[in-house]
Amino acid sequence: MFEWLFGSADPTALLVSAARAGDTTEASALLRAGANIHGANKFGNTALHEAAYWGHVEMVALLLASGANVDCANEIGWTPLHEAGRMGHTAVAVSLLAASASMDHTDKDGWTPLHQAAWYGHAGTASVLVAQPGDVLCLCDHKGRSVLDLARLRHHTTVVDVIQRALAKELGHAIENGNAMRVRQLLTAGASTAKATEARAGTSPLVLALRHWSCLVQLLKHPNVEVDFATEGDAMTPLLHATSMGCKASVGLLLLASANVDAIDAATGRTALCLAATHGHVEIVDLLLADGANVDHKDLTGRTPLVAASEAGHLPVVRRLLAANETRCRDAALHVAIARGHRDVAAILYAPLPVRSIPEAPWIDLSSATLLGDGSYGVVYKALFQGAVVAVKIPKAHGLASFHCEVAAMTKCRSPYVLPLLAVIHPTSPTPQMVLPYMDGGSLRSLLKTSAFPISLWRVAWVIANALLDLHTMQILHRDVKSDNILLSVDGRVLLSDLGVAREVLDLSTLTNGVGTPYWIAPEVFEGGHYDAAADVYSFGVVLTELSTRKMPYWDAALKGFALIDAVRAGEVRPTLATDCADWFRDLTHRCLLHDPKLRPSASDIVALLAHHRDSSVSTRTASDAGA
Repeated sequence: MFEWLFGSADPTALLVSAARAGDTTEASALLRAGANIHGANKFGNTALHEAAYWGHVEMVALLLASGANVDCANEIGWTPLHEAGRMGHTAVAVSLLAASASMDHTDKDGWTPLHQAAWYGHAGTASVLVAQPGDVLCLCDHKGRSVLDLARLRHHTTVVDVIQRALAKELGHAIENGNAMRVRQLLTAGASTAKATEARAGTSPLVLALRHWSCLVQLLKHPNVEVDFATEGDAMTPLLHATSMGCKASVGLLLLASANVDAIDAATGRTALCLAATHGHVEIVDLLLADGANVDHKDLTGRTPLVAASEAGHLPVVRRLLAANETRCRDAALHVAIARGHRDVAAILYAPLPVRSIPEAPWIDLSSATLLGDGSYGVVYKALFQGAVVAVKIPKAHGLASFHCEVAAMTKCRSPYVLPLLAVIHPTSPTPQMVLPYMDGGSLRSLLKTSAFPISLWRVAWVIANALLDLHTMQILHRDVKSDNILLSVDGRVLLSDLGVAREVLDLSTLTNGVGTPYWIAPEVFEGGHYDAAADVYSFGVVLTELSTRKMPYWDAALKGFALIDAVRAGEVRPTLATDCADWFRDLTHRCLLHDPKLRPSASDIVALLAHHRDSSVSTRTASDAGA
């Protein structure tokens, strides 16, 4: 009775009818009887069209096995796969695709099977279709609409999500292959710059493109680019990634695209400038500073870019940051530069204030001050000066000349490794006062007596060696290097103090006196003849034995008093080292303590050796004394 609609009941029409009904028995009989499997009804639908439209999976399999044309199009251009897409028959679509059905065949409106699935909201079928190779995601219909446009137009959110994920996956592959043209096509089709790709564990497209400059350009040209997008599992913006990777060109492009120059990595609290400073990317630092990066930002550990660059020893970066007026954390930066052995960085960070000479001010009241030390030439108190806790040194009656010599030496030698002179009150009076920083950690000698030693032994040796290098470079001999004159602070600073007996090398008349403290005095000083910077090196070697044993020099010597001094002068005895002393440290100490001054290393040699062993241990028993 449906002949008026489907045509006469010839074998072809009967086959189409059987396919529509899903009657595989009837269809098989008709095919054996010679029915034309490629025959179509008056709408151009073949048996395979009908089976696909109605979702008859077994019928589709039968027809395909019998040689049906999988890509045959009806009068409006629909293939069997169009029918499956339109009706959402996912299993049928799978069978057709297995038979190599075309994904990009378009109907008279320019629609592919995926367009059909998107328009009608069939997410399951769409998932199967987008997984196939081809360019169908980027194909637009005759009205210029992509599959994503159609799904959005019909508010099929599930299908939209399927297509967006597929676009993100394709975008990731295109970027990794450096295919800028494909990137542009996918962006035009609706690929988002703010959706994680499947490549590299959910990396964002912009981050993935950082090493593919042409692809990055295409992404940044996109009108809806989200230049600061960070995925949930990453939390770093593209600018942070580009900076960490050292991609200067990518950093420049991102900044031109108005990336947030002060975006923060939530995991570390670092900005791009912090990262660039840490890694020493000088040119990137320049770009970030030019874009107005915040030089005062502190990461989660409290480090500013200047501190990070100083700790890593990146001198050019430190120079850039100082030029950008980053001075708020200069002291902290200097502290870490010294601790990590970066002499060149410490030199430019050190900005000593001029010594203040105060002839008219009242003397500091020391009546209730705390006594810190009572030496041969002067006394030191803990007191207040202009609201700050300081150390105040006053000369003894016979120590005025030594006092003035110390002022002269400290004024001349402005070193980050030497205790600085802050002010001199009534410098020309018989009772002058010297104002010095208060070092709340005490002396090295007092600290060595304790069970805990919070500062690395390497750092102590490094600071004293550098102090001697600075003094000797300025033609100044210290002449009293010992653990009592090495001061520390609770925050880890180490400084060489007490230049009261320091003399300029050219002042030969004073370099024949047996000046110094006996246990630390070099043999040639005992002889009363001329000596030079090598005498300070010998005293430094004695300090090294203290660092190793944590005991007084010659603590285990059988000789005492003048007998010990005579043995030292004759080169018959030297202070000992701990048995677990590291070989490099033992060798350095022995060289410093050589009897012949000409054979001892210079301060410059010592600094170079210590720099080489910055991360080494002083002891073979533990690594706790490394210079970290």
